[in-house]
Amino acid sequence: HQEKQVGEKTEKKVKVSIKKTEIDESVSQKRTRFPRSKKYLFSKENIKKSTKNGDIDSILKYLIKNANKYETIELVINLTHKKGQDPIRKVINLPSGLVKNPKIAICNEDILAKLEKGVIDFDLLISTPTMMPKLAKYAKILGPKGLMPNPKSGTVSEKPENAKKELMSGNIEIKQDKTNIIHLAVGKIEWGTEKISKNIEAVIKEVPSNRIISIFISSSQSPSFKIQ
Repeated sequence: HQEKQVGEKTEKKVKVSIKKTEIDESVSQKRTRFPRSKKYLFSKENIKKSTKNGDIDSILKYLIKNANKYETIELVINLTHKKGQDPIRKVINLPSGLVKNPKIAICNEDILAKLEKGVIDFDLLISTPTMMPKLAKYAKILGPKGLMPNPKSGTVSEKPENAKKELMSGNIEIKQDKTNIIHLAVGKIEWGTEKISKNIEAVIKEVPSNRIISIFISSSQSPSFKIQ
């Protein structure tokens, strides 16, 4: 009698499992048909025709024509990373300016008092070399957020006011992340092709060509386009 009950339970479980699988497959099929919003899905044929050369100008012209003027243009550079190679990290100047002017603070006793309370109200922090030992206490807070001053990023300087002016004038740090990608905003649709392309070319020029695998451009709500 017990064996019969066990067999019936097993049979029920199998039936439930089969039905669940059928439902899952059905849901999966429905989901894969509509993976993106209508705004995201530009016409594939139009994309191919408009960007067939894969050059920066043709891609930007297509994006400017089809995107909202307030959207941001983003650049993604995929990089190689071999054992022993240093990640790319340097400060460069964007000739057409920054997409967003960062809120920059210069480290002083007031900033240290805010950090003690866990308050961070800046996008970049500049420090003099003499203030760095005091900041070391907050490295665990600032480091993961990418806010710890660093000479390579131009945020440690004997003349912090000058460093602030340089960062406000279009200087920006490009950095290879843990996934071996450089990703940054290089313009807005409303800027037009010329201004945006100048920023893109300025970034690419500063990255060693033998480290580049591929480069992509996109707007905030568009697919990415590969530069040939």
